Amino acid sequence: MKTVQLALLPWSHPGLLFCLCTAALAGCAAPRPQLDPALLAQRLPSAGSPQVQPYRVGCPDVLVVAIEEEGTSHGRILPIGPDGRIELENAGRLRVEGQTPDEVAQTIAWRLGASARRVQVQVNDYQSQKIYICGESNGLQRAAPYRGPETVIELLQRVGGIGTGADPNEVYVIRPRVADGEKPEVFTVLLHDILIKRDTRTNITLAPFDQVCIGESRQSTFGKCVPPYLKPLYDRFCGVFRTAAARPGS
Repeated sequence: MKTVQLALLPWSHPGLLFCLCTAALAGCAAPRPQLDPALLAQRLPSAGSPQVQPYRVGCPDVLVVAIEEEGTSHGRILPIGPDGRIELENAGRLRVEGQTPDEVAQTIAWRLGASARRVQVQVNDYQSQKIYICGESNGLQRAAPYRGPETVIELLQRVGGIGTGADPNEVYVIRPRVADGEKPEVFTVLLHDILIKRDTRTNITLAPFDQVCIGESRQSTFGKCVPPYLKPLYDRFCGVFRTAAARPGS
């Protein structure tokens, strides 16, 4: 009796089957050719709600104070000390903690007996308040200086965008509200709608100590589970699926 040997089909390779199953579960979705450039390039309005108060200075912020004298303006770099005060040379130490830059200018003008129009104050170095970024951002978990009212998109542009493993549909802002004695608020941010559809309703304005949480895509999550010896195979087939999914008319 003649024996016939059947060659194993490529699809029957156990490693390949594992990669295909993992790729199917992960989705191997198409890349974000439009989302990433849009995130770093566009200037978009905020959602307009909730309302965020102006920036209030504190230690260890550094201020630039310009005082007009005899037609000329002289700028001074003034750090805010642990006591919440700045050093005004002959005018002594002046408490400014908790004030907006405009209020600081009025306080300085009052101390000097000058017109408020002659004093200008800007924050040179934001240090006293932070926004916390966690998850798949470029730079991963970290604290970024709070520089006054800015939108989620403006913050992500400032810190370099989101990571390659980020899920643009899993972005949230958590507002602790501990100082107000209230429960935390959670806001959903739809990056795809904001950047591609120009729907800015979820592009909220951030407040001090907000937490911006960026989720991880299923493909990135499953990719971390692939054994190192199967990683090239997984990347190859996910690449095939992504290319096919990205073809026009497919």
